[in-house]
Amino acid sequence: MGAIAIAIMITAPAWAAGPVEVKLEAKFPEGRAIRYRVRTSKNQLVKNLGMEMPSNQDRTVVYAIEAGPRRGDSTRPVSVKLESLRERQRLPGGRDVLHDSKDPSADRVAHPDLEFFKPMYRVEDGLAFTAILDARGRVKAIEGGEVVRSKLSTLDPVAVDLLKSRLSDDSLAREFERAIGLSALPDAPVKPGASWEKTEAVDVGAGIELVLKKKYEYTGTEKKGNREIDRIKIQVLEVHCRQDADSSSPMKLAKEEIKVISSEGFVLFDRSEGRALEVRDRVQLEGRLTLAHEGRDQQVGFDLTIRTESQPAGGS
Repeated sequence: MGAIAIAIMITAPAWAAGPVEVKLEAKFPEGRAIRYRVRTSKNQLVKNLGMEMPSNQDRTVVYAIEAGPRRGDSTRPVSVKLESLRERQRLPGGRDVLHDSKDPSADRVAHPDLEFFKPMYRVEDGLAFTAILDARGRVKAIEGGEVVRSKLSTLDPVAVDLLKSRLSDDSLAREFERAIGLSALPDAPVKPGASWEKTEAVDVGAGIELVLKKKYEYTGTEKKGNREIDRIKIQVLEVHCRQDADSSSPMKLAKEEIKVISSEGFVLFDRSEGRALEVRDRVQLEGRLTLAHEGRDQQVGFDLTIRTESQPAGGS
């Protein structure tokens, strides 16, 4: 090889070697305390027996999260406490429900049949558990969830059916991972353009979950203030519905056909801090469910749009 060729190789700019792999992982140093605000809105139009029934839900939760000392088995406990919950539901027939844990006097239910929501929300207000993270910062187990679940026996059966699956250890782990953007992170170092897929379950109550297959793509870095932030693109590829086998609902899911109409989202991740600065996700679905009850099938169509926003709350 000639001297000129060698000189060119030595002095070639860094980009000539191609993009460098980066490691995107959550960091939970002992004593780190942070608050995340998670807002979820669901707008739904149910079509049944020739009628259209619109409804929507707007839910904002603030979680206080604090990392404890690493244990002898290399796991780290992270305490999670629901600091505040505000939810507004607009149900068919003008039946509105409002709850604000910071202002109980503002709680409203528009019909006596909906009174069960009040004690249900009070149970949720007391939510606290510990997420046990493995050496890679992923949730290995949940501790303490049985404390809040023990209060379900005091609720109306309708409320139990709505809340039971939401308070399972699996659901609590998923909620924690979604809140801090952990569910979007890749399992290995990535370069710009790299993509990976994961499934994510979203509890919709009554023992029913939507299972979304998501594609994530690392698109590189961007400037946010004086920091360089990593960006991950989110897209929902497909979705299906499932129901817990032990659900007490008299309506059983027999068949489902759901398609994704549109989807978009992103995660802004601070690699140096090891935490998400912002997560936004939106998906629009259209589908038809066949529900079985006492040997008879009933078809229910729906349009559903789910939006989720998560970011550190003020002061975090």
